[in-house]
Amino acid sequence: MIYTMPFQLIGRDDKSMTDGSALLTPEQIDDLREVGNIGAGRASARLSEMIRQRCLINLPQIEYLNAQDIQSKFQSQDQNTVVLFTPVLGDIPARMFIFMNFTHAENLIERITKGEAKLTDPSTHRAAVFALKHLGDYMAWAFAMSISKFLKTSTLHAMPELIVDTWPKAMEFLSQHMESPTAKSLVTYLTFFDPEKTFEGKYLYILDDAAQTKVTAKLQRLWDLRSRFY
Repeated sequence: MIYTMPFQLIGRDDKSMTDGSALLTPEQIDDLREVGNIGAGRASARLSEMIRQRCLINLPQIEYLNAQDIQSKFQSQDQNTVVLFTPVLGDIPARMFIFMNFTHAENLIERITKGEAKLTDPSTHRAAVFALKHLGDYMAWAFAMSISKFLKTSTLHAMPELIVDTWPKAMEFLSQHMESPTAKSLVTYLTFFDPEKTFEGKYLYILDDAAQTKVTAKLQRLWDLRSRFY
């Protein structure tokens, strides 16, 4: 069973973006709300299938953030953090990140591999890494394809990159993989978890300015087509 809730857009004001950025209109946000719920639901469904267990997601939000904003918003005291990074290519380039603490990552690996692999076990480390990358690949595909189908664009993505390090190092990794760490980007984020809270992760979908401009143009065309019939 999957539980999803509608998107919210917060922090939307002219000062939140860099000069020349294309802000989405309320109508365009409504459209993204619909497709975002579908994408989040499909991503969560993929996870549920992999672990054969109920998966929940909280209220997804859309906000304009830079790398420092993300670090402040998702500040963690965990000693070790697992990060999955998936670059999304095609018409609407984006970056997807999954963050979770080490223990929760191990709990997910145990469910995916039926207890046959662990990151801490040298003999099964490669299998554990593969399981997590497979998870990131499935979730990225489900979310990106939902947006691609709605906007009628092409999309493809690379195999996720995985790191295990301290939280500051994880944030440094994120900053290095953003187009411009200081520029505000449109970020969709949510939390996924199981009812018992044996695992919890943060999922981020980040559009840079150029991709956001393309999304705005695509949505405007859809609205122009609608206006001809209504």
